[in-house]
Amino acid sequence: MEVMISINPPYTNMIFERYKPYEFRNKILNGMDTSYPIEDIKAYIYETKNKGGTGKVVGDVKILGSYSLHYGDLKYSDTELVKERFYCIKTLYVHWCELKGIKPNMNEGWFKSKKFLRYKKEIGFFNTDDSLTCNYALILDTPIQYECPRSLSDFSNANGMILNRPPQNMFRVSCNHYQI
Repeated sequence: MEVMISINPPYTNMIFERYKPYEFRNKILNGMDTSYPIEDIKAYIYETKNKGGTGKVVGDVKILGSYSLHYGDLKYSDTELVKERFYCIKTLYVHWCELKGIKPNMNEGWFKSKKFLRYKKEIGFFNTDDSLTCNYALILDTPIQYECPRSLSDFSNANGMILNRPPQNMFRVSCNHYQI
């Protein structure tokens, strides 16, 4: 499966620098959570024109899986989901520690560290008002930034139509003309 996902700068740079290991979304496509072989999902990154972005496809990344977060949603409050949320935050914390060159301290309270909370805000896990902004965390791997950004017309949608507008969130695509 190939998808195109719209991402605002500076998040695109954070992904290519491997500073941001997850992309946070309220909605994902059917099959991206469990039913599709997750290692087969390639996401083309469309950088929005927002905040000086290119308005082009600037790279791609593999999506290795997703975490269901669903904070504040009563129908998603079962024990397994709570464990999945915790594991997501725990792996994010370990990644952050690796970036900082510090040894993870898994004692109680590590997830409340002010510096770690600031990092979660910086990568888009929280809004500026500390409310959660997403239901899913897509696990990203092997980001590739293109030397030359690609036009939307190099891609077609699931119906085979050449793209003339970017996705508002994400949608299925295929690459046309040449291999990227």
